[in-house]
Amino acid sequence: VDLDQRGDHLAPGTVLVVDEASMVGTRDLARLAAHVQRVGGSIKLIGDPDQHTSVETGGIFKALAARDDPSIVRLVENRRQTDSAERAAIDYYRRGQIGAALDHYDSGGKIVRAATAAATYDVLVRDWWSDRRAGSTSSMLAGTNAARRALNDRARSLLKKEGVLSGHPLVVHRREFMIGDEVVARRNDRALRCPGRSEFVKNGSTGRVTGIDHAGRQVDVAFANEGTIRIPSDYLDAGHLDHAYARTTFGVQGTTLDRARYHPADASRFEEGYVAITRATEITNLYVVEGEVEVDDEVDSRAVQRPETGLAVVANALTRRSDDKLAVASDPRAIDAGRLAKEYSLCQLREHRQEVEALLQLQPPSVAGELAEARGRAEGLKARQAVVADQLASWSPKRHRNAARQMASLQAAIINAEARIAELETAQERHEDFAVEHADEFAQHDLLRRAEGARRLQVRIAAVADPPPAIAAALGPRPATQRDRLRWDRAAEAVAVYLDENDRQPPDVPCSIAELLGPRPQHSLDGYGYDMVIRAIRQQSAPERERGARIALS
Repeated sequence: VDLDQRGDHLAPGTVLVVDEASMVGTRDLARLAAHVQRVGGSIKLIGDPDQHTSVETGGIFKALAARDDPSIVRLVENRRQTDSAERAAIDYYRRGQIGAALDHYDSGGKIVRAATAAATYDVLVRDWWSDRRAGSTSSMLAGTNAARRALNDRARSLLKKEGVLSGHPLVVHRREFMIGDEVVARRNDRALRCPGRSEFVKNGSTGRVTGIDHAGRQVDVAFANEGTIRIPSDYLDAGHLDHAYARTTFGVQGTTLDRARYHPADASRFEEGYVAITRATEITNLYVVEGEVEVDDEVDSRAVQRPETGLAVVANALTRRSDDKLAVASDPRAIDAGRLAKEYSLCQLREHRQEVEALLQLQPPSVAGELAEARGRAEGLKARQAVVADQLASWSPKRHRNAARQMASLQAAIINAEARIAELETAQERHEDFAVEHADEFAQHDLLRRAEGARRLQVRIAAVADPPPAIAAALGPRPATQRDRLRWDRAAEAVAVYLDENDRQPPDVPCSIAELLGPRPQHSLDGYGYDMVIRAIRQQSAPERERGARIALS
């Protein structure tokens, strides 16, 4: 963010260490790599490929870790868990033997069962409070946000009774905050910091409420690492501050706890469970529903069948991994598409695709639908003919003559239907023979289509991460505020894609739209694309015009 938005630069030869690398999205990692490459540096990725992956498109760290590469440094000894039985259970879990892992916890008395979800929440909070009185500071671990909210609500009710929370509460964004509340920040904000200190409030920063300004609807939070900071009302109104007694495993990845009390659910996944059981140094307990799940915000009240419960259901859920694979893992041809995307512009790829399309358009049309209908009609006629034939023996002579005429009519219809079927079969064979004969061209067309998509994405990423001089001159520096930054990104991407689609190389410092984009195309579709780029530039430039436009918009 600093490098992209504020224009900060890395020192020559920088070695950038990225911790929890499994959670870094592919786009963000590519932008980091571009900055590091410019200064001749290197990136070191550290993490666990079995933990949570990026919310954005990711999978690059997992793919790199799976390589048979001697340069990859691997840690093979578990130094966090002190209990040998838990270390063995984690080894089973990591190998995908979820049932064996849970058996280890169960045989050690570390799985707590209750008849309902509410009962499991109650006993989990009771045990967590016992830990707190014994000196633990660990949060409860929830498999879903609904469970997290339920556990936080129960914990706060208990803390009120125990006198831990005090003062008149402040209610904001449907949350109540009191003196003594443990809270966690949900969004980075560089403006929120102690005077004279470099640390600012980040997503995941935890602390305790020490003061409340009811008139200004603000709270003072003593953060563990950032110091005491006043949290303004707009941050609270946006819901960026939450209670921290229970947290999802996304929030505690990378954290070491003394005790872990985890509530999995039938919607849990392998990565969630893996993070949960590997947090604690001393002991991990699992809380499982063995009975009915109440219909609440965890369960769709319209469901006809209630969810199944029990350890077997949890074990089955934990076997499912999040589908976060690189494109090449799902589609081997993605490598070829990526190669073409690097070698050719969007204009060149489109022209080549259109050449192939001109040949493929000669393919006779498919008549598969008509053929199926014709066969269905023929079968119906034959069935009707069989019914009439069965009834002939019992009919009177007069009716017999009518039946004979009906049989003749049906036979003629069947002959016509079969003739039509033969025509359609011949037409469909021509369609299919063309597909076989030109299989290479069809594959090439599909590859070019994918390459265009890859190229368009590459151009958009480069326009934001490393804007060409013409775009930087036209749009000015990337703004600092999120709203203006998004407008700038959209405009930069639109211009870059348009230029690549038209194989246009503008001057480094254009003075007008015509000089940047060239004249407006005459073709209506191309003209529409031109107008959309102009619109994106105007929307981005509106705030700039008050401070002096950087480029003439005519």
